[in-house]
Amino acid sequence: MKKLVVVLCTFLVCSCTKEVPHDQLVKRNGLSYEVNSQTPFTGESVAYYENGQLLGKESFKDGRQYESVMFHKNGNLFLTRSFKGDKQDGTWENYYENGQLEFKKIFKDGLKIGHWEFYYANGQLKAKESYTDGKQDGTWEKNYENGQLEFKKIFKDGKQDGADEFYYENGQLQIKGFFKDGKLEGYQEGYNIKGSFQFKDNYKDGKQHGSYEGYYDQGELKFKGFFNDGEEDGVWETYYRNGQLEKKESFKNGTLDGPYETYHDNGQLSTKGSKLNGKSDGTYEFYRENGQLEKKESFKDGKLDGPYETYHDNGQLSTKGSNVNGKSDGTYESYRENGQLQSKSFYKNGKANGPSERYFDNGRISSKGSFKDGELDGVWEYYKYNGGLSTKGSFKDGKPIL
Repeated sequence: MKKLVVVLCTFLVCSCTKEVPHDQLVKRNGLSYEVNSQTPFTGESVAYYENGQLLGKESFKDGRQYESVMFHKNGNLFLTRSFKGDKQDGTWENYYENGQLEFKKIFKDGLKIGHWEFYYANGQLKAKESYTDGKQDGTWEKNYENGQLEFKKIFKDGKQDGADEFYYENGQLQIKGFFKDGKLEGYQEGYNIKGSFQFKDNYKDGKQHGSYEGYYDQGELKFKGFFNDGEEDGVWETYYRNGQLEKKESFKNGTLDGPYETYHDNGQLSTKGSKLNGKSDGTYEFYRENGQLEKKESFKDGKLDGPYETYHDNGQLSTKGSNVNGKSDGTYESYRENGQLQSKSFYKNGKANGPSERYFDNGRISSKGSFKDGELDGVWEYYKYNGGLSTKGSFKDGKPIL
């Protein structure tokens, strides 16, 4: 209210100054003129709400604005501005409709200087900033509306330099680190809202460098690894909540490269293989939770390439075949749980091609024929369980020839 009185008094003292409606001013080449005038305007422009309440005043000298003031509809001060030439200069303030100060800023020749303050509508301090010659300088703080500190930073010559801290609204520390010359440097740690570790990290010249650990919300280790100049490097491990190893992988220059293993939550090996330049490469083995081998596959440049085998729960071979560049190619065989051959066929470029045979569980042939580009082709014979011929037919492009 004191500020409002000062501003009003200023305008009363200057009541002899020429006053025109705001919409009667126009801008030409950066200067303000009255409509149809060739002389840069000196005086005040005013605007009003529909109810006649003063909305604002702007003060000009030789066509350049040097001061302005605006009001809320209830008559309370809304903002004050001052200029020097075409640049922001002096103290700038904004107020809430209830009269509470919203922010206070200071300028000199267009540059930010001094201490800036920001407030919530309830009068609680929201943030503090400081500047020197237009650059961030000194301690910066921001608070939650309940008064708890949200973050605290330190600047030097426009760059973050010093301790860096973030807090939850309940006052619990969230992140704690350090900056040097505008870049993260050294040890950094993070916490969840309950105060348990969330991560531990290290930085060098703004890049992650050194050990890195992440945690579950109850503080159990979730993963750990190492960074080298901002990229994952070496062995990384991921864990289940029960502490069992979930995954173990190797990195080189930020790319998966080397042994690769995953585990079931009971500790049994699930997958074993390797990566090369970020892609699966070589033989992969997959295991069930009981430790029984389930599947073996071969990869090249991230695609299935080479022999593969799958196994029944009892350990007996279930299927075997091969792939070339991600597609089935060559002989394919399937087996029953007792080890008996169930089918045999051939593939080329992902499609069945050539002779194909299926067998009953007594070992006798069930059917035989051939495929071409994945379609039934030529003569097919179907047999009875006891070995006698049941039916015989011819096919072309997968359709029977009548």
